[in-house]
Amino acid sequence: FVLRVRSAWEKRAPLPAMGVPGVPDAPDSLPQPGTLLLHQKLLMLNCCIAQAQAKPASRAPQPELTVEADADGGEGRLRPLPNLLSLGEGAQLFEPLTQPAVPVTEDQLLARIESLQTVKADSGGGESNA
Repeated sequence: FVLRVRSAWEKRAPLPAMGVPGVPDAPDSLPQPGTLLLHQKLLMLNCCIAQAQAKPASRAPQPELTVEADADGGEGRLRPLPNLLSLGEGAQLFEPLTQPAVPVTEDQLLARIESLQTVKADSGGGESNA
């Protein structure tokens, strides 16, 4: 089993019967909390393989995505939102350019929650004594 999984990773070939082939963001291809952890890990491996296939084969560093500023100097804008203006100035509102969600397994999610709870406890619980 481990040899087959390792071979799939080295060949950058998706694992069979694991999610929707060629559609890494499909609901069936992302790890779902509450399912078997091994299944989540195999789906995560398929997500990584899909990302590796999407990248160019060269190991040369790729330039980062840059968004050109418009005349107003705004960056990180995907497109204008039709018929939406800000309340204060009446300026056009834009859809922000965001990063895609990163798939996580249940154990990774629990580790993040525990880490955030530790930070919250260390900072006094975030409560004010006003």
